[in-house]
Amino acid sequence: MNDAQPAWTVRGYRPGDEDDIRALFDIVFRKPLGGARWRWKLHTLPTPAENEWVAEGAGGVVGHYAVSPIRFWVDGRRVIIPHGCDAMTHPAFRRQGIMTALGQRANEVWRAAGSPFQIGFHYGGWGSVREGLGWRPAVRMVWLTLRLRPLAAVARRVGWRAPRAAERLYERWLDARTRHDESDLDITPVHAASDIFDRLWLTLAPSYRFAAVRDRAWVQWRYLDMPDSDQRVCTAQRGEEALGYLAYRVHRDTEKAWAVILDCFTAPADRVTSGALLRHARRELLAEGVESIAALVVLDSPLYEALRAAGYSPRRQGYSFSVVPYADVDLGHGPRDWFLTGAEGDIV
Repeated sequence: MNDAQPAWTVRGYRPGDEDDIRALFDIVFRKPLGGARWRWKLHTLPTPAENEWVAEGAGGVVGHYAVSPIRFWVDGRRVIIPHGCDAMTHPAFRRQGIMTALGQRANEVWRAAGSPFQIGFHYGGWGSVREGLGWRPAVRMVWLTLRLRPLAAVARRVGWRAPRAAERLYERWLDARTRHDESDLDITPVHAASDIFDRLWLTLAPSYRFAAVRDRAWVQWRYLDMPDSDQRVCTAQRGEEALGYLAYRVHRDTEKAWAVILDCFTAPADRVTSGALLRHARRELLAEGVESIAALVVLDSPLYEALRAAGYSPRRQGYSFSVVPYADVDLGHGPRDWFLTGAEGDIV
Protein backbone atom coordinates (compact mmCIF):
# COMPACT_ATOMS: atom_id res chain seq x y z
CA MET A 1 0.00 0.00 0.00
CA ASN A 2 1.36 3.50 -0.81
CA ASP A 3 1.93 6.34 1.71
CA ALA A 4 -1.39 8.03 0.97
CA GLN A 5 -4.20 7.67 3.49
CA PRO A 6 -6.43 4.71 2.63
CA ALA A 7 -9.85 5.50 1.25
CA TRP A 8 -11.46 3.56 4.10
CA THR A 9 -11.46 3.34 7.89
CA VAL A 10 -11.98 0.44 10.29
CA ARG A 11 -14.65 0.67 12.98
CA GLY A 12 -16.89 -1.59 15.02
CA TYR A 13 -20.27 -2.73 13.78
CA ARG A 14 -23.15 -0.34 14.36
CA PRO A 15 -26.88 -1.04 14.06
CA GLY A 16 -27.85 -0.03 10.55
CA ASP A 17 -24.84 -1.72 8.90
CA GLU A 18 -26.86 -4.85 8.15
CA ASP A 19 -27.92 -4.02 4.61
CA ASP A 20 -24.39 -3.05 3.54
CA ILE A 21 -22.90 -6.19 5.12
CA ARG A 22 -25.41 -8.46 3.43
CA ALA A 23 -24.90 -6.72 0.08
CA LEU A 24 -21.12 -7.19 0.40
CA PHE A 25 -21.61 -10.86 1.26
CA ASP A 26 -23.67 -11.30 -1.90
CA ILE A 27 -20.95 -9.66 -4.02
CA VAL A 28 -18.04 -11.59 -2.50
CA PHE A 29 -19.56 -15.04 -1.99
CA ARG A 30 -22.20 -14.89 -4.75
CA LYS A 31 -25.00 -16.04 -2.48
CA PRO A 32 -27.42 -14.25 -0.18
CA LEU A 33 -26.96 -13.85 3.57
CA GLY A 34 -30.32 -13.98 5.31
CA GLY A 35 -30.81 -11.42 8.04
CA ALA A 36 -32.08 -14.00 10.53
CA ARG A 37 -29.09 -16.25 9.88
CA TRP A 38 -26.63 -13.34 10.30
CA ARG A 39 -28.22 -12.26 13.61
CA TRP A 40 -28.28 -15.85 14.89
CA LYS A 41 -24.61 -16.35 14.08
CA LEU A 42 -23.17 -13.09 15.40
CA HIS A 43 -25.67 -11.41 17.69
CA THR A 44 -27.38 -14.06 19.84
CA LEU A 45 -24.46 -15.45 21.88
CA PRO A 46 -23.16 -13.61 24.98
CA THR A 47 -19.84 -11.97 24.17
CA PRO A 48 -17.29 -10.40 26.52
CA ALA A 49 -15.96 -8.11 23.78
CA GLU A 50 -16.71 -6.44 20.46
CA ASN A 51 -17.14 -9.14 17.82
CA GLU A 52 -17.86 -7.52 14.42
CA TRP A 53 -15.97 -4.88 12.43
CA VAL A 54 -16.27 -3.16 9.08
CA ALA A 55 -14.07 -1.16 6.76
CA GLU A 56 -16.07 1.84 5.64
CA GLY A 57 -15.37 3.64 2.39
CA ALA A 58 -17.07 6.44 0.56
CA GLY A 59 -19.66 4.04 -0.85
CA GLY A 60 -20.43 2.27 2.42
CA VAL A 61 -19.08 -0.99 3.85
CA VAL A 62 -16.20 -2.33 1.73
CA GLY A 63 -14.73 -4.85 4.17
CA HIS A 64 -16.00 -7.00 7.00
CA TYR A 65 -14.67 -9.34 9.69
CA ALA A 66 -16.54 -10.99 12.55
CA VAL A 67 -16.08 -13.60 15.24
CA SER A 68 -18.63 -15.86 16.88
CA PRO A 69 -17.97 -16.12 20.64
CA ILE A 70 -17.79 -19.89 21.28
CA ARG A 71 -17.57 -21.47 24.72
CA PHE A 72 -14.60 -23.81 24.50
CA TRP A 73 -13.10 -26.57 26.62
CA VAL A 74 -9.34 -26.07 26.90
CA ASP A 75 -7.43 -28.57 29.06
CA GLY A 76 -10.18 -28.91 31.63
CA ARG A 77 -11.39 -25.32 31.81
CA ARG A 78 -14.10 -23.36 30.04
CA VAL A 79 -13.17 -20.20 28.14
CA ILE A 80 -14.78 -18.10 25.43
CA ILE A 81 -12.83 -18.05 22.20
CA PRO A 82 -13.55 -16.19 18.95
CA HIS A 83 -14.25 -18.08 15.75
CA GLY A 84 -13.17 -15.85 12.84
CA CYS A 85 -15.80 -15.78 10.11
CA ASP A 86 -17.34 -13.84 7.21
CA ALA A 87 -14.04 -12.17 6.28
CA MET A 88 -14.57 -10.31 3.02
CA THR A 89 -13.33 -7.35 1.00
CA HIS A 90 -15.07 -5.65 -1.91
CA PRO A 91 -13.26 -6.56 -5.17
CA ALA A 92 -12.59 -2.89 -5.93
CA PHE A 93 -10.78 -2.43 -2.58
CA ARG A 94 -8.55 -5.50 -2.49
CA ARG A 95 -4.78 -5.32 -1.99
CA GLN A 96 -5.16 -2.18 0.14
CA GLY A 97 -4.59 -3.82 3.53
CA ILE A 98 -8.23 -4.02 4.57
CA MET A 99 -8.15 -7.66 5.69
CA THR A 100 -4.94 -7.10 7.62
CA ALA A 101 -6.40 -4.09 9.41
CA LEU A 102 -9.64 -5.90 10.28
CA GLY A 103 -7.80 -9.02 11.46
CA GLN A 104 -5.45 -6.95 13.63
CA ARG A 105 -8.43 -5.25 15.24
CA ALA A 106 -10.00 -8.63 16.05
CA ASN A 107 -6.72 -9.89 17.52
CA GLU A 108 -6.26 -6.79 19.68
CA VAL A 109 -9.79 -6.92 21.07
CA TRP A 110 -9.82 -10.62 21.90
CA ARG A 111 -6.27 -10.75 23.23
CA ALA A 112 -7.26 -7.97 25.64
CA ALA A 113 -10.41 -9.93 26.55
CA GLY A 114 -8.21 -12.79 27.79
CA SER A 115 -9.07 -15.40 25.18
CA PRO A 116 -6.26 -17.97 24.72
CA PHE A 117 -6.64 -18.13 20.92
CA GLN A 118 -8.85 -17.49 17.89
CA ILE A 119 -9.97 -20.36 15.64
CA GLY A 120 -10.66 -20.47 11.91
CA PHE A 121 -11.33 -22.90 9.07
CA HIS A 122 -9.01 -22.00 6.20
CA TYR A 123 -9.43 -23.50 2.75
CA GLY A 124 -7.00 -21.32 0.79
CA GLY A 125 -6.69 -17.69 -0.15
CA TRP A 126 -5.42 -14.92 2.13
CA GLY A 127 -1.79 -15.86 1.33
CA SER A 128 0.74 -13.93 3.41
CA VAL A 129 -2.05 -12.01 5.18
CA ARG A 130 -2.99 -15.14 7.11
CA GLU A 131 0.58 -15.71 8.29
CA GLY A 132 1.03 -12.02 9.07
CA LEU A 133 -1.97 -12.12 11.40
CA GLY A 134 -0.47 -15.02 13.33
CA TRP A 135 -2.54 -17.95 12.05
CA ARG A 136 -0.95 -21.35 12.65
CA PRO A 137 -2.30 -24.69 11.35
CA ALA A 138 -3.40 -27.06 14.13
CA VAL A 139 -5.03 -30.06 12.41
CA ARG A 140 -6.24 -31.05 8.97
CA MET A 141 -9.97 -31.46 8.40
CA VAL A 142 -11.37 -33.45 5.50
CA TRP A 143 -14.74 -34.17 3.93
CA LEU A 144 -16.09 -37.71 3.83
CA THR A 145 -19.10 -38.83 1.81
CA LEU A 146 -21.54 -41.72 1.89
CA ARG A 147 -23.56 -42.38 -1.28
CA LEU A 148 -27.05 -43.54 -0.35
CA ARG A 149 -28.32 -43.83 -3.92
CA PRO A 150 -25.18 -44.19 -6.06
CA LEU A 151 -27.11 -44.62 -9.32
CA ALA A 152 -29.37 -41.59 -8.83
CA ALA A 153 -27.09 -38.96 -10.36
CA VAL A 154 -26.39 -41.09 -13.43
CA ALA A 155 -30.09 -41.89 -13.82
CA ARG A 156 -30.99 -38.21 -13.60
CA ARG A 157 -28.53 -37.28 -16.35
CA VAL A 158 -29.79 -39.89 -18.80
CA GLY A 159 -33.44 -39.55 -17.88
CA TRP A 160 -34.20 -43.01 -16.52
CA ARG A 161 -35.21 -44.30 -13.10
CA ALA A 162 -32.57 -46.09 -11.03
CA PRO A 163 -33.57 -49.72 -10.38
CA ARG A 164 -34.98 -50.00 -6.86
CA ALA A 165 -33.68 -53.55 -6.58
CA ALA A 166 -30.12 -52.33 -7.06
CA GLU A 167 -30.61 -49.66 -4.40
CA ARG A 168 -31.97 -52.22 -1.93
CA LEU A 169 -29.00 -54.49 -2.61
CA TYR A 170 -26.61 -51.60 -1.94
CA GLU A 171 -28.45 -50.77 1.29
CA ARG A 172 -28.16 -54.38 2.50
CA TRP A 173 -24.44 -54.28 1.73
CA LEU A 174 -24.06 -51.14 3.86
CA ASP A 175 -25.99 -52.76 6.68
CA ALA A 176 -23.78 -55.85 6.56
CA ARG A 177 -20.50 -53.93 6.73
CA THR A 178 -21.62 -51.65 9.56
CA ARG A 179 -23.53 -54.04 11.81
CA HIS A 180 -22.88 -53.80 15.56
CA ASP A 181 -24.67 -55.14 18.62
CA GLU A 182 -26.82 -52.10 19.34
CA SER A 183 -30.04 -53.84 20.34
CA ASP A 184 -30.12 -52.23 23.79
CA LEU A 185 -29.73 -48.64 22.53
CA ASP A 186 -32.65 -46.26 22.17
CA ILE A 187 -32.31 -43.65 19.39
CA THR A 188 -34.66 -40.74 20.08
CA PRO A 189 -35.33 -37.58 18.02
CA VAL A 190 -34.91 -34.31 19.96
CA HIS A 191 -36.94 -31.15 19.33
CA ALA A 192 -35.86 -29.14 22.38
CA ALA A 193 -32.57 -29.57 24.23
CA SER A 194 -32.85 -30.87 27.80
CA ASP A 195 -30.45 -31.50 30.67
CA ILE A 196 -29.57 -34.83 29.07
CA PHE A 197 -27.00 -32.88 27.03
CA ASP A 198 -25.53 -31.29 30.17
CA ARG A 199 -25.07 -34.74 31.71
CA LEU A 200 -23.59 -36.11 28.50
CA TRP A 201 -21.11 -33.23 28.28
CA LEU A 202 -19.96 -33.69 31.88
CA THR A 203 -19.37 -37.38 31.15
CA LEU A 204 -17.53 -36.99 27.85
CA ALA A 205 -15.61 -33.71 28.24
CA PRO A 206 -12.62 -35.29 30.06
CA SER A 207 -12.05 -37.45 26.96
CA TYR A 208 -10.99 -34.41 24.92
CA ARG A 209 -8.44 -31.63 25.37
CA PHE A 210 -10.02 -29.13 22.97
CA ALA A 211 -13.69 -28.93 21.97
CA ALA A 212 -16.64 -26.57 21.87
CA VAL A 213 -18.69 -27.02 25.04
CA ARG A 214 -21.36 -29.36 23.71
CA ASP A 215 -23.97 -28.98 26.43
CA ARG A 216 -27.68 -28.16 26.41
CA ALA A 217 -27.12 -24.51 25.46
CA TRP A 218 -24.88 -25.46 22.54
CA VAL A 219 -27.30 -28.03 21.11
CA GLN A 220 -30.23 -25.64 21.36
CA TRP A 221 -28.39 -22.70 19.77
CA ARG A 222 -26.31 -24.47 17.17
CA TYR A 223 -28.75 -27.07 15.89
CA LEU A 224 -32.31 -26.40 17.03
CA ASP A 225 -32.49 -22.59 16.90
CA MET A 226 -30.70 -22.02 13.61
CA PRO A 227 -33.14 -20.23 11.28
CA ASP A 228 -34.00 -21.17 7.71
CA SER A 229 -32.64 -24.71 7.90
CA ASP A 230 -33.79 -28.31 8.26
CA GLN A 231 -31.57 -29.49 11.12
CA ARG A 232 -32.23 -32.56 13.25
CA VAL A 233 -30.86 -34.03 16.45
CA CYS A 234 -31.19 -37.49 17.96
CA THR A 235 -29.74 -39.03 21.10
CA ALA A 236 -28.53 -42.54 21.90
CA GLN A 237 -29.34 -43.88 25.36
CA ARG A 238 -29.01 -47.16 27.24
CA GLY A 239 -31.77 -47.00 29.80
CA GLU A 240 -31.36 -43.63 31.54
CA GLU A 241 -27.71 -43.27 30.50
CA ALA A 242 -27.00 -40.86 27.63
CA LEU A 243 -24.20 -42.14 25.39
CA GLY A 244 -24.11 -39.65 22.52
CA TYR A 245 -25.99 -37.55 20.02
CA LEU A 246 -26.06 -36.90 16.30
CA ALA A 247 -26.94 -33.65 14.53
CA TYR A 248 -27.43 -33.31 10.78
CA ARG A 249 -28.86 -30.96 8.18
CA VAL A 250 -30.90 -31.77 5.08
CA HIS A 251 -30.48 -29.69 1.91
CA ARG A 252 -32.82 -29.76 -1.06
CA ASP A 253 -32.88 -28.15 -4.47
CA THR A 254 -35.11 -28.68 -7.50
CA GLU A 255 -33.28 -31.87 -8.50
CA LYS A 256 -31.99 -33.66 -5.44
CA ALA A 257 -31.60 -33.82 -1.68
CA TRP A 258 -28.43 -34.33 0.32
CA ALA A 259 -27.43 -34.16 3.98
CA VAL A 260 -24.48 -33.09 6.12
CA ILE A 261 -23.50 -34.60 9.46
CA LEU A 262 -22.95 -31.60 11.74
CA ASP A 263 -21.97 -33.51 14.86
CA CYS A 264 -21.60 -37.05 16.17
CA PHE A 265 -20.58 -36.72 19.81
CA THR A 266 -19.73 -39.91 21.70
CA ALA A 267 -16.85 -41.30 23.72
CA PRO A 268 -13.81 -41.60 21.41
CA ALA A 269 -13.75 -45.41 21.38
CA ASP A 270 -17.52 -46.01 21.47
CA ARG A 271 -17.96 -47.36 17.96
CA VAL A 272 -21.27 -49.03 18.86
CA THR A 273 -23.00 -45.75 19.76
CA SER A 274 -21.59 -43.78 16.84
CA GLY A 275 -22.49 -46.63 14.49
CA ALA A 276 -26.06 -46.78 15.80
CA LEU A 277 -26.54 -43.03 15.40
CA LEU A 278 -25.10 -42.99 11.89
CA ARG A 279 -27.18 -46.00 10.88
CA HIS A 280 -30.34 -44.31 12.18
CA ALA A 281 -29.65 -41.18 10.12
CA ARG A 282 -28.79 -43.21 7.03
CA ARG A 283 -32.05 -45.15 7.13
CA GLU A 284 -34.16 -42.06 7.79
CA LEU A 285 -32.53 -40.04 5.02
CA LEU A 286 -32.66 -42.88 2.51
CA ALA A 287 -36.39 -43.21 3.13
CA GLU A 288 -36.74 -39.48 2.31
CA GLY A 289 -34.93 -39.84 -1.01
CA VAL A 290 -31.67 -38.20 0.10
CA GLU A 291 -28.87 -39.19 -2.27
CA SER A 292 -25.72 -38.63 -0.19
CA ILE A 293 -24.41 -37.65 3.24
CA ALA A 294 -21.21 -35.65 3.86
CA ALA A 295 -19.26 -34.93 7.05
CA LEU A 296 -16.31 -32.67 7.87
CA VAL A 297 -14.00 -34.14 10.53
CA VAL A 298 -10.41 -34.11 11.73
CA LEU A 299 -8.27 -36.45 9.65
CA ASP A 300 -7.34 -39.64 11.56
CA SER A 301 -9.45 -38.71 14.59
CA PRO A 302 -11.74 -41.24 16.33
CA LEU A 303 -14.75 -39.71 14.56
CA TYR A 304 -12.97 -40.00 11.21
CA GLU A 305 -12.40 -43.70 11.92
CA ALA A 306 -16.03 -44.18 12.99
CA LEU A 307 -17.27 -42.65 9.76
CA ARG A 308 -14.91 -44.76 7.68
CA ALA A 309 -16.24 -47.85 9.49
CA ALA A 310 -19.77 -46.68 8.61
CA GLY A 311 -18.93 -46.69 4.89
CA TYR A 312 -17.93 -43.05 4.35
CA SER A 313 -15.17 -42.33 1.82
CA PRO A 314 -12.67 -39.45 2.08
CA ARG A 315 -12.50 -36.66 -0.49
CA ARG A 316 -9.59 -34.41 -1.35
CA GLN A 317 -11.34 -31.24 -0.25
CA GLY A 318 -10.86 -30.00 3.29
CA TYR A 319 -9.70 -27.23 5.58
CA SER A 320 -6.63 -26.34 7.54
CA PHE A 321 -8.08 -25.75 10.99
CA SER A 322 -5.91 -22.95 12.34
CA VAL A 323 -5.50 -20.81 15.43
CA VAL A 324 -4.07 -17.42 16.36
CA PRO A 325 -2.47 -17.96 19.80
CA TYR A 326 -3.01 -15.09 22.24
CA ALA A 327 -1.30 -16.79 25.17
CA ASP A 328 1.24 -19.51 25.88
CA VAL A 329 -1.07 -22.49 25.22
CA ASP A 330 0.02 -26.00 24.27
CA LEU A 331 -2.16 -26.61 21.20
CA GLY A 332 -1.85 -30.36 21.30
CA HIS A 333 0.05 -32.96 19.38
CA GLY A 334 -2.36 -34.28 16.80
CA PRO A 335 -5.88 -35.22 15.76
CA ARG A 336 -6.83 -37.04 18.97
CA ASP A 337 -6.44 -33.87 21.05
CA TRP A 338 -9.18 -32.01 19.15
CA PHE A 339 -12.87 -32.82 18.79
CA LEU A 340 -13.97 -30.74 15.82
CA THR A 341 -16.61 -30.94 13.13
CA GLY A 342 -18.00 -28.34 10.76
CA ALA A 343 -20.31 -27.20 13.58
CA GLU A 344 -17.80 -24.85 15.18
CA GLY A 345 -17.71 -22.86 11.96
CA ASP A 346 -21.18 -23.54 10.54
CA ILE A 347 -19.50 -25.20 7.56
CA VAL A 348 -22.08 -27.18 5.63
